[in-house]
Amino acid sequence: MPLFGAHFSVAGGLHHAADTAKRFKGPAFQLFTKNAAQWAVPPLTDEQVRLFKTAVADAGVTSVTAHDSYLINLAAPGDELFAKSVDAFVVELERIDRLRE
Repeated sequence: MPLFGAHFSVAGGLHHAADTAKRFKGPAFQLFTKNAAQWAVPPLTDEQVRLFKTAVADAGVTSVTAHDSYLINLAAPGDELFAKSVDAFVVELERIDRLRE
């Protein structure tokens, strides 16, 4: 079964993406670390990070990457949207870094 186009849902927790990768026997996957259509982002809890790392290890996944929010525009012409985009991008980088520590 090809992985292209497979939906790696994180509904109910980020660790579910790794469960899907395991089901498809995929060595890698990409996920949204938060709702991709909202600026607001709750911090990752220690439990979410623990569950994610355990699921990734259990799935035998060797590579995970994050897809940033659809709202981020690092080429935005307006100062306000550009600043908001940079801030949101930094948060995305911090979140995926925490998940891969």
